[in-house]
Amino acid sequence: MSSQGKQPDQVEFAVGCSPVCDVVRKPKRRKRKSRPAHRLLGAFTALPLVWVLITGFFLNHAEDFKLDTTKVSHPWVLAAYGMLPEGQAYRAEHQGVVVTEWDGVVFYHTRVLENTTGLRAVAGDTTGLALLLDDTIIRLDSAGEEIERLDELSFPAMPVDGLASYEGKVALLAAGDWYLPDADWVEYDKVDVVLEPAGLELVNDTASLEFLQREWSGGGVSMSRLMLDLHAGNFLGAFAKYFYDLVIVCTLVLIGTGLVLQWRSSGRGRASNAKL
Repeated sequence: MSSQGKQPDQVEFAVGCSPVCDVVRKPKRRKRKSRPAHRLLGAFTALPLVWVLITGFFLNHAEDFKLDTTKVSHPWVLAAYGMLPEGQAYRAEHQGVVVTEWDGVVFYHTRVLENTTGLRAVAGDTTGLALLLDDTIIRLDSAGEEIERLDELSFPAMPVDGLASYEGKVALLAAGDWYLPDADWVEYDKVDVVLEPAGLELVNDTASLEFLQREWSGGGVSMSRLMLDLHAGNFLGAFAKYFYDLVIVCTLVLIGTGLVLQWRSSGRGRASNAKL
């Protein structure tokens, strides 16, 4: 028999051969349940932890980033703080002067007129403007500064239903008749004329509405206040403390499972080195 032939006692082994093959296979390693749990908890806690860390960083450097002087006026932020006006905005214009009211706040151009609400009509004379409110007339000079406020005791009759500009004066529609006041608004003369009462028009343009929203809310919310509320979770309401309790528990479990996995990995490494 040639030297290339097989020896009688030579046995061939192959993976997956017949039962006569003496192949010893390593047992499958049991899957650790701690690894999937560790990954799941890591994904769950990552977002709120990043949230807290980033907002905490900005709060730590509030002066550097000038958060106290920076205001946010985005509609969703103002809505979260209940700082958006309700209803619709109305305005009147007289000789280039625009007076607007939205949800109880009256603007002279862009300036808020304090303690003024219920705007019904605007008319002008040679000294300035007269604003008819629910039960008051406010006289303003040409710069928009208040001259005086007149109540029902100063009117010729009640109720006052409207105003109109007439012959350089402000005419009052009181109890169905028109009256013209003197220069001091003390005496009134009844005039036999039919005038069109001044009215208000609806504000529709987006730019004006956005500006009024911002001014109505005082310019918006300071960035430092927003960051503090985001950091504390105040937007979550009463659920905030329970949410953060859950985050704390999950974080502690995450740390615990990480330590267990590290200890097991170190143990397997020590066992492998011992066999060598």
